[in-house]
Amino acid sequence: MYTIPLSPTPLTVEAVGTKAASLGTLLSHSVRVPPGFIVSTAAHRRFQEANTIEGSPGLMHDVNRDWSWPPDLVAEITHHLEQYPAHTRWAVRSSGVLEDLADASFAGQYDTFLDVPKEAVLDRIRDCWSSLANAHAEFYAREHGLSLTDTTMAVIVQTLVNADVAGVSFSRHPVTGSDSVVINAAYGLGESVVSGMVTPDSFEVDKLTQSITSQLGFKECQVRLSPGGGTEVIETSPDQQNAYCLKAHHVLEIASVTHRLETLAGHPVDVEWALHSDTLYCLQMRPITRKTVGGMHS
Repeated sequence: MYTIPLSPTPLTVEAVGTKAASLGTLLSHSVRVPPGFIVSTAAHRRFQEANTIEGSPGLMHDVNRDWSWPPDLVAEITHHLEQYPAHTRWAVRSSGVLEDLADASFAGQYDTFLDVPKEAVLDRIRDCWSSLANAHAEFYAREHGLSLTDTTMAVIVQTLVNADVAGVSFSRHPVTGSDSVVINAAYGLGESVVSGMVTPDSFEVDKLTQSITSQLGFKECQVRLSPGGGTEVIETSPDQQNAYCLKAHHVLEIASVTHRLETLAGHPVDVEWALHSDTLYCLQMRPITRKTVGGMHS
């Protein structure tokens, strides 16, 4: 099998990459994750073999090449897509074997595609594989003493959460290292927060007292689904800029889930999340990795 449904079944990093393996862990502990499936590292190797790619994933950067999809691989992916309504929009994300490591997150190095229609999913999967050894990923790997030669990548294909609000939460303060949950949030899809596009609202929650300290961000713009497909950046209205994007009970729910995931992982974590119609979804969990002032990692 080259594809694996997202389910509570334990998954290995070697088979599905770090990001997808962590989603399997979340599901096994009843954390809400958008449904979908994983195109495994074995599928990546199958695609490379079918196109006689050896030794360097960077060879997939040849945009002029007529890439050949193995029929058995296409059939498996199509089978999963057909389990959902034809109008379903997808998020297609990389899940590298070297991604989200304790000492190297590779955050932002690989490609992610949002609002992907069914007929474009195969192309976006290939584009994720092509990003495995792009120039900035190779530079990042060298900086961390890693080699991308012969490594593989899985791809996560999930139903897209059309977020009202999204962001990132840290189970420890990413600057001071204090034992509190820090939440950065803005309107729309989380891309505006994780890319540094906006100054988000910030909330700090004391784990013992549940007291909340809030700082209003500018939330200058938001990433939304475009009527024509894909995403677009629109200006945030003055009323939205002058109001917090999360209510107190949402802040406490996100903090509770983040604290729980830290306990589950056994180390400080940062979590990407999305809120749609008052329902919270976890999109990604990874270790906090960058050294900061308080001896913390982010």
